[in-house]
Parts: sequence; C-alpha cells; structure tokens
Amino acid sequence: MFDRLARIFELDTRSRLLPMEGLRGLAIILVFLQHYCRIATHNWHLNGAARWLAIAFSSYGNFGVELFFVLSGYLIYRGLILGRAPFATFAMRRAQRIYPAFLVVFCIYALFHPATADKPVGDLAYLIKNLLFLPGLFPIKPLMDVAWSLSYEIFFYLLIGALVSLLALRERSRAFRLVIIALMAGTLTLASALHIHGVPIRALPFFGGMLLAEVSITEPFSAFSLLVLASAFFLGVTMTLGITVGEWVQSAAFVMLTAGCVAGRGLTPQLFSWKPLRWLGNMSYSFYLAHGLAINTALLLVIRPLADFSHPDLAFWLLVPLIFCACLVPSAALFILIEKPFSLTRRKAHGVSVEAAATPQSP
Repeated sequence: MFDRLARIFELDTRSRLLPMEGLRGLAIILVFLQHYCRIATHNWHLNGAARWLAIAFSSYGNFGVELFFVLSGYLIYRGLILGRAPFATFAMRRAQRIYPAFLVVFCIYALFHPATADKPVGDLAYLIKNLLFLPGLFPIKPLMDVAWSLSYEIFFYLLIGALVSLLALRERSRAFRLVIIALMAGTLTLASALHIHGVPIRALPFFGGMLLAEVSITEPFSAFSLLVLASAFFLGVTMTLGITVGEWVQSAAFVMLTAGCVAGRGLTPQLFSWKPLRWLGNMSYSFYLAHGLAINTALLLVIRPLADFSHPDLAFWLLVPLIFCACLVPSAALFILIEKPFSLTRRKAHGVSVEAAATPQSP
C-alpha cells in the first residue's frame, strides 16, 4: 500500500529537501483548519476547548500562507541566485508550474459559482483580471477566495526575478544582497507602520525566506525552532499584536522552523520528513486550490444542517477528520490528473530542480 502511494505522491526530482515537503504539509493543514474553524464559528455556538481552538485557528491558521511565503522566498531566491536561467525562461517555468491546476479549478468556479454583485462571473474583464492574478494586490474581489496569495506569489516572482537580472545579484557579494533584502523588508515594514493604504505587509515572509537562503544554517536551529514556533503561536492567540508586529513575529517563527529543517539534523527535520506529511506537502498546491470546493459542499450538506444540533462541540471534533478526508479526494484527483503530469513531470524534463519550484499552497 505504501509503495503504491509513494509512486503517486513522491516527487522524482534531481534535488530534494525532504523536510521542506513536510513543511508544506504543515502549511496546508493550517490553511484547512483556518477555513474549517472560521465556518464552524459562524454556524455553531461552540464552548470550551472547541471554542478556543476554533477562535485560535480562525486567525492563526491563516498564517499557513505565511509559511508558504517563507518557503517560496527561500527556494525561489536560492534557485535564482544559484541558477543561470534568463528571466524569460524563469517566468515561463513559473507559469507552467502555476497555471495548469489553477485553470481547471478556475473554470469550475467560473461555471458553477453564481454571479453576485461582488463576483460578476459573467463579466469577461473580471475573469481576465482573475486570470492575471490581479485580485489580492488590487481592490478586486477574487473569484476564488484562496487566490489572493497567488497574486502575492506572482508579484514576488516578477520582482525578485527582475532584481536578480537588473542588479546582477548572482555576481554581487553576499553583503550587498543582504543590504538589498534588508532595504526591501524595511521599506515594507515602514510603509505598513505608517498605515499607508494597500501596503502588502503579508509579503514580509518572502524576505525572511530570502534572508535564510543567504545565511549559513547550523544544527542548533533545529532544536530551537519548534520552541520558537510554539511561542509565536501563543503570542498570536493570546495577544493583539497589530498587523505589522504580528507579521514580524510569525515570519520570524516560520523562518526559524524552516531553518531547523534546512539544518538537516535533529528533531525538526525528522518530524517533517514523515512520509504521509511529505506526500500531503507534495500535493499541497492542488489541495490549496481544491479544498474550498469540499468545504463549501460540507457547509451546505453537513455544517448548516447541524446548526441546531444539541451538541455542537461534539460535531466540531468529529467533523474535523471527516471533512479533511473529503478535501483530500478532489485534491488528490487534481494532483494526479493535472498538476503532476502537466507541471511537475514536465518541469523535470526541463531540468528544473524542486528547489526552484515552491508554489503557494495557501488560503
């Protein structure tokens, strides 16, 4: 059984960082919990531990996106600095990685999502804006709610790819590159602190990943990283940090966690090299795109009908694994039929390493 699953969900690439695959699995679990808990709190009157968990993950689970951004910052930037592909080639590979699976789910939403005032699916211009990933960076309601983070990813790809080429960062010293990273992160933070409208402060984790790609990784990060992540979770749940400080706390926590996995030794990389978690991480982009369909179906068929159930806390706990498994079905189908053959397999044929292929699997 495990051998058959391995043939399906393992990635056959030249260069692999196994704990990174597990980190993507963690990120998509956080994304799922955020969506499930947000719906649960809106439809049920929860109490006790169920209420605490639902409220916590309704906000903190959303930071699964930030973990994906850290991974993208590390993997994409590292691939660009170590590689020699021209910018046009890099951009085409990114499009090949993102669009096949996205277009399938996009068409499903466009065909079956009812037109509303804020989502005019019959408007061709609106659909084109979504296909160009403009929602998220601009005040446009996305057709697919999870697609806002793809806008951030595309912007990051274009920005960093262009900077690497224009500033010849491959040939520059590490000190010069670190100054550039610090300037970009500092400018973003200052603009957010000044409450400038539309500042994409949630892009801050990209720069944390870039910083991680530039610094040497040592084993002590591994043992410390889980404690840092737990502390950040506690702070995020129990304190109102504000969006700018909160992004710094979460970004630092996920950078430390990623550093622990990159170290290659110790408890952290062992935990995140667990095969089922890695397989979930390998299909996390498909899960990210497709899980909303399963959760929305569950909302109509199960969650709302149980709104008046006398034991909502029991329903909350019982439905977590059931709805998660329901999300796995369309996600696995999308991965097997579309993402792996059209994005991952062809990517290998072009000689692109998995290190240059991080894609957000986020809400």
